[in-house]
Amino acid sequence: MDTTTDFASSPLITPERLEADPQAALAVRPAWLHAVHLEYPEGHEEDPARFTPAVTIVLGRKHVTSKGFSLPQVAFMLELTRFRGATIVTNHNGTGRHYERIAFTGYPEDLTMLSRVFSGATEYVQTKVDGIQSDMRAENLRHDPAEKIGRDARQVVLGHAERIAKQMEASGRMPPHLTAEAYLDNIRRLLVLIDQEAAGRELSDLLPTTKNPEA
Repeated sequence: MDTTTDFASSPLITPERLEADPQAALAVRPAWLHAVHLEYPEGHEEDPARFTPAVTIVLGRKHVTSKGFSLPQVAFMLELTRFRGATIVTNHNGTGRHYERIAFTGYPEDLTMLSRVFSGATEYVQTKVDGIQSDMRAENLRHDPAEKIGRDARQVVLGHAERIAKQMEASGRMPPHLTAEAYLDNIRRLLVLIDQEAAGRELSDLLPTTKNPEA
């Protein structure tokens, strides 16, 4: 079944949906994402309430690759690319290593490495992957000093997310069950989860700290 056409109007992928039923939360997805595989500890495949699965995804067009992420990371990637104007692209360095970037239509200068976003890299920081290069979970990412000045990765992508969402709302193209504010709030909540996971926290323990205080 082609799930990509309905993704923009599908329910938000919230932390609560991820915890309750991760398979269902990720069932509808954009065109750049080909497949999602959830991996639980052996013997606990039917116990999502107690164990947060690791996620392997297959992505890319010209350069198709598979990479490991956490649930909040995958949800963040999907939400960031919910609307036209943002997508995930892959390329490689000729030696078999693939890189994933966020691309924004009309802004080629803002092509941003996913690893930098997940690690919170700023101007004079570069992101490296410790251990298995295909495991992009935040706890496996580290910062090294960078000689060249870069950009604050999260500032770049969140700025575009806000621009796209507000344009959607102003033009009347925002799905009726969504608002730009709710959409952007959910993206920020997912980033909080990613940072907390990097510090060793579990998804089921994090929801009270990421709930909207006004909800």
